[in-house]
Amino acid sequence: MLGYRLRLLLCFVITAAVVLQAPELGDGPTLAKPAVERDRYGIEKERYHHFTHEIQKNETLSSILRTFGVTHTQINQVSSAGAGLVNFQSLRVGSELLAYTNAAGVTPLFVYRTTPGEYALFDFRDTVAVYVGQLQEKVTTKTVRGSISQSLYRSLDEAGADEATGGLTSTLERILPISFYSLQPNDSFVVVYQERRSDGLVTGAEVLAVRFQHSGEDYFVFGFKRENAPHASMEYYDEQGAAMQHQFLPVPVQYARYRISSRFQRRRFHPVYKRHMDHLGTDYAAPHGTPIIATADGTVIEAGRTGGNGKWVKIKHNDTYATGYLHMSEILVKRGQRVRQGDIIGRVGSTGVATGPHVCYRFWKSGHQVDPTKLNMPRATPIQPHEKEAFIAQADALRPKLWFDPLDCNEADPDCPLPYAGTDRPLSLPHPATSPGTDGHRLLSQSATPQGEF
Repeated sequence: MLGYRLRLLLCFVITAAVVLQAPELGDGPTLAKPAVERDRYGIEKERYHHFTHEIQKNETLSSILRTFGVTHTQINQVSSAGAGLVNFQSLRVGSELLAYTNAAGVTPLFVYRTTPGEYALFDFRDTVAVYVGQLQEKVTTKTVRGSISQSLYRSLDEAGADEATGGLTSTLERILPISFYSLQPNDSFVVVYQERRSDGLVTGAEVLAVRFQHSGEDYFVFGFKRENAPHASMEYYDEQGAAMQHQFLPVPVQYARYRISSRFQRRRFHPVYKRHMDHLGTDYAAPHGTPIIATADGTVIEAGRTGGNGKWVKIKHNDTYATGYLHMSEILVKRGQRVRQGDIIGRVGSTGVATGPHVCYRFWKSGHQVDPTKLNMPRATPIQPHEKEAFIAQADALRPKLWFDPLDCNEADPDCPLPYAGTDRPLSLPHPATSPGTDGHRLLSQSATPQGEF
């Protein structure tokens, strides 16, 4: 009887085990821990409380970090770790530094927005490290149409370019073959461009195509990223593929009234030192804070403050040419950063030996400082024969957007006629318009391997 009961109990246990076994879910949902919520910089929200510090005039990174309990040793370590990644000597007044404090009251993480779309993260938890990242950007293709009322800048703004107005103005001034001091009332324009936004702020605007009617003449310009171009930079061409931009811009300041206050000359009488000295640059006087732009594509090899130069930036463009920009009030790039023609690299100031706000523009050719106004600067390379098919296809995809009056043609209509500058229509290839994608968050560079989760 006992044996029978034991066998019955054993059978019940085995049966119960089979009934309670978890089912196979295949590719469906499985039991897992709740997802950890992180902020835009990848830092865990529940683990840290962040405090926002607005950078004031004359503040330095070290002085700010010390208020949060960071030691001198740690500050030296982060300066070494971030060398070449972050410009510690030029914090932007009014920009924000985020300090992350944990439950124990310790603040081991800091985030500084180096540009509207990029940031640096300082990590003091274990091994001191610096990470430089890029925020996710939303890319939208937009079109603005209008006529000249006063200046190009104001007309673009009135047409709806808004925060992208400055960047569009700078690009149009360097790619259109007209003088913007001779614009006529009712000159017409259409600009197709990609606008990039991060956290609601415009981080960039790239022109895709332009139609500009000036004094009765029609000008068409199309952007094209050529094969093997450095960093896939956008270059601009007319309808036949001829380059519309020179290798170097003639002026290093953006859409502002300026004057040349001193030219490149030997034995100039120096207004501060009161003696004759070589002046190996061209001084462009402009209002304090005027954007200073890179005159050509290149890599920043100097960004800091030195003696009489004040705050300055030097850019290497290739094995032959380099340019320098002196006396800045603010530096907006860092050493090792790749810049493109027209990018804002700083702002006009009077740091160093200067009697007023200006930028001293220096130009090196084969290691020697020369006067760029005396050089015959070549235009950029035209579209090559093997690229022409792709260029024409891309241009034709944008042409339906270039009517001055959008009612003239529905750009979605495949039978819509395409606008051209002349009566001779260039070779056209069918090519459907495509929508640009978006760039996701990516880590650009770092000084060490990340130490665990944030």
